[in-house]
Amino acid sequence: MGGGDAKLLTASAVWFGLNASLVTFLIYVALFGGLLTLFILLLRRQENTILASGIQFPQLLLTAKKIPYGVAIALGGFASYPSSPLMQAAFAQLS
Repeated sequence: MGGGDAKLLTASAVWFGLNASLVTFLIYVALFGGLLTLFILLLRRQENTILASGIQFPQLLLTAKKIPYGVAIALGGFASYPSSPLMQAAFAQLS
């Protein structure tokens, strides 16, 4: 996890506040992060096959030692957004 990912995770945690929705968000981030990591590791194992097939693929994704964890943070945010305090307040206004 790089510096940008840590900043994004911190800003997202502030958005959810210090309540149960933060725990939901962090669980989703962990799940999506684990799935993303497994997917990228499987891709890296098949690097020669991917390159030999001629499929256009970002070379940095295959060679870099880092995992783009910002994708997992964003997916976790989207999945847990309905439980955020702002959405709960919006839902309360509708009913």
